Amino acid sequence: MNDLIPDSELEILKMLWEKAPQSLPEIMANLQQPCTWKATTIQTLLTRLIKRGAVQQEGRKRLYQYSPLISQDEYRLIACNHLLDKIFAGNTYDLIRFSIENKIISPSDFETFKQHLKPGEYRIS
Repeated sequence: MNDLIPDSELEILKMLWEKAPQSLPEIMANLQQPCTWKATTIQTLLTRLIKRGAVQQEGRKRLYQYSPLISQDEYRLIACNHLLDKIFAGNTYDLIRFSIENKIISPSDFETFKQHLKPGEYRIS
């Protein structure tokens, strides 16, 4: 699993990160309201997540339980690497500079972050 997950599928995955396993009726009940998705739509999204290797299905028909196969941190790493590669050509310096210049990260937050780094432990290019 190295691809970004579309937003609709990600909503279901986020819910499974919070509580798993869940059945289709539980997923429908736990989706943020108001949710206009029908059971068939949610089932289609679950099927896509299974094909991506992000979710597993266990049990038998009508009693299936769904659980994530990828953790939230694993997906965050995939998404961050995708952003870094696609938008900043892999240059972390440009990402950090852009984030500070556009007040996404404040200079004081960045200084605090730097204090937590141990020399030689991380590569910041």
